[in-house]
Amino acid sequence: MTYSIIGRDETSGELGGAVQSRAFGVGMCAWARPGVGAIATQSFTERSYGPRGLELLAAGVAPVDALAELAAADEQRDFRQVAFLAADGRTAAHTGAACIPDCGHVNRDGLSAQGNMLASPAVWHAAADTFATAEGTLAERLSTSASKATPSRSTSFGGCTGLRRPIADGATSTSTATSAKKPSSPARPACRRTRSRSPARSSQWRGTISTQRQRS
Repeated sequence: MTYSIIGRDETSGELGGAVQSRAFGVGMCAWARPGVGAIATQSFTERSYGPRGLELLAAGVAPVDALAELAAADEQRDFRQVAFLAADGRTAAHTGAACIPDCGHVNRDGLSAQGNMLASPAVWHAAADTFATAEGTLAERLSTSASKATPSRSTSFGGCTGLRRPIADGATSTSTATSAKKPSSPARPACRRTRSRSPARSSQWRGTISTQRQRS
């Protein structure tokens, strides 16, 4: 069970993503680079979609073309779920035919939400609809979107919960996204995880990652 959302703040141009999953490897799902784009890669995750996709976006390739190029070279593309978001708000998404249902995505200008092994399509639609109307910083909007989708999801896996805090460009783990120096490599968040049991024994790892442009 994994669902994620990548989004863009229309005012600041900040980019980021949030992920919730039963899997412990959530750290490889979200990728972002300031002024370039954000990428979510999940479902039998092929992490190379992240750095390779950002390189293509940085070179000016449209999200739909960048994703198509990488998927065409991936022999396991039917098992992948990937979403691309460019700095100007253009998006592209792919849900392979062999992804575990319910699975799918919804992408609009400035956001893409996707998920697999879920109770219904309501999960990714709830994440997208919440992001579109939520207020606050980008990190807060992403976190709220993931949280609002949670009641709609379903999983039979018992386990633990966790949180990855949002970070700014090149910064260490922090509770809010603030301006920082633009890095030369994709911004990745430091990780702080906690373990607990819920009454329903639901399994969930949550993560958020956000980037900002360097202020002039």
